[in-house]
Amino acid sequence: MRSYYVRRKKYYFIIEKERRKQRLILAAFVAFSAIVLLIGLRLATGLFQTNKKPEGTDEKVALAKRDKDYEEKKQKDNQPDNMPKVAIVIDDVGFVQANVGRFQEIKIPLTFSVIPHTKYGKANAELFYSLGQEIMIHLPMENDASGVYEPGEITTKMSDQEIIAALDQQIVLVPNAKGINNHEGKVATTDKRVVDTVLRYAKGKRLFFLDSLTTPNSVVCQTQGEIGMPKRVNDLFLDNIDNLDEIKTKIQKLGDVARSKGIAIGIGHIQKANTAQAIIEMAPVLQSQGIKFIFLSQAPDNR
Repeated sequence: MRSYYVRRKKYYFIIEKERRKQRLILAAFVAFSAIVLLIGLRLATGLFQTNKKPEGTDEKVALAKRDKDYEEKKQKDNQPDNMPKVAIVIDDVGFVQANVGRFQEIKIPLTFSVIPHTKYGKANAELFYSLGQEIMIHLPMENDASGVYEPGEITTKMSDQEIIAALDQQIVLVPNAKGINNHEGKVATTDKRVVDTVLRYAKGKRLFFLDSLTTPNSVVCQTQGEIGMPKRVNDLFLDNIDNLDEIKTKIQKLGDVARSKGIAIGIGHIQKANTAQAIIEMAPVLQSQGIKFIFLSQAPDNR
């Protein structure tokens, strides 16, 4: 009987030992699985964080790019611009609609000089301004002793107050104007009092003045110097002869003046049939010669 109990006890001992062994193996397996799972979670989290942009990264990149672009533009703007320059003025805008469409095709800077009190003046001023071109007032000024005047014309018979009142009207009729040049004016531009009144008015309104130079006796440039205004004088009428080859030759001559003096100012006319085409054909020619087209307001003194 005793041997039976001994054998039974030994049997239970062996079974219990196997059970403990199995529990240890299971515990080890669970622990190992937990460790593997934890490592996997850490790796996945690290990968996600690596691919995720830090908060505010896009904004920082945009700000850095903006600062870089600003610095590059600042350096470019500070570089001296020694290129010879040409400014072309297109006179007589407002009388007729002829050729307006052709001039809309021109992409280089042009300054359109609009005659006040004309049928299409205000509309054309707004049109060319909307296309990014520059606008100025083509001011009628007394041209001869005939006594026949255009609407709003500045004459030597006017008092200073009458001249100023007339100029006030011109500004309203030509929106967005940045300057003035004389339309005709062989008589008025030789009268010191009239010229002084007109120029002081323009200066007070922060408008430049271009002497169209319709007479060699003009006192405009002299008066500009006396009152501290930029001296801008027409160098060349481009289309007195309305012939394509003639106008192209004049434009090339304008480029030659620019290369010689650094700046050249020329005047064409919107009603001339060949002026727009000549500019279209000659603009790339002059640009290939290193000449830059500018607005008249950007021109330095040329006298």
